[in-house]
Amino acid sequence: MQNNQIVANTLLLQHQHNAGKTQIELVKQLTKLGIWNIEVRREYFSDDLREMEALNCAKLGKRLTLFYSVPDVIFKSGQINPKLLQYFAEASLFGASYVKLNVGEFDGYQGNLGQELGTIVPKSIQLNVENDQTKLSGSAEKIVIFIGAAKKADLNIGFVNDLGNWIFTKQDTVSSSKILLPYTRYIHLKNYTIENQQTKTVPIDDGKLDWKKLLDNFDGTLPIALEYPVDSIENLKKDIKSLEEYLEKRRLR
Repeated sequence: MQNNQIVANTLLLQHQHNAGKTQIELVKQLTKLGIWNIEVRREYFSDDLREMEALNCAKLGKRLTLFYSVPDVIFKSGQINPKLLQYFAEASLFGASYVKLNVGEFDGYQGNLGQELGTIVPKSIQLNVENDQTKLSGSAEKIVIFIGAAKKADLNIGFVNDLGNWIFTKQDTVSSSKILLPYTRYIHLKNYTIENQQTKTVPIDDGKLDWKKLLDNFDGTLPIALEYPVDSIENLKKDIKSLEEYLEKRRLR
C-alpha cells in the first residue's frame, strides 16, 4: 500500500475477532497488507496488560502509528469520567499517538476544564472526540459547544468525523460536517444502507453515501480510517484499493 493517510480499524477483521483471534493477531494481519496506521479498539483487548505490552513490542519493531478507540465518554453526569486516567495510561503503555472518546454529559459541567482535563491528557497524545450513534454524543451542536470550551481552556482537542454515523442521529451529513470542519483532524469512513426501515453499516462502495464527494470537502491530508466489518481479506483489499485510487486521483488534480 502506497498511501500513508489510510488507517485500518481492527473492526474490519471482526469476523476473525469473533472466531477467537486476539487484537495483536488482527494488527499483524493488517500489517501484512502493508498498513502502518492502525486503530485498535479497547473492547477487543482480551488480556489487557499483556496484549498491550505485546502491541508496544510490535510497534517498536515496525513503523506503526497507533490510534486508540475507547467506547466511553469524557463526561458523566457533568463530571470528568474517573476512568480517563486509566484510558490514557493504557494508550501510553502501548504507544498510541491518538485517543478517541465521546463527549458524554458535558451539559452542567462547572469545573475548571483546562486544569482537570489538561492534567489527564499527556502532551504526547492527541485527544479527539467523535460523533457516535447516540443523541447524547452524536449531536453536531453539542460537539461544537464542547470543542469551543476546550479551545477557550487552551486544550488541544479535535474532532473525528464518522461520516456513516450522522444517519443514526437523523442529522444531515454535509451540513453537520461543515459545522465541524474547522475542528476535524481525522475521518472515519464507512457507508450505510436502509433495509426494512433499519439502518445498516456497510463497506464504502456498497451504500447510499457518496463518500468520494464528501471527502472532497475535507483537507486532503487528513488520516482516513476504514471502520466497518468485512467478510474476507480479499474484500478488504478491494476497499483499500478503492480508497487508494480516490486519494491518488485527488492528489493529481
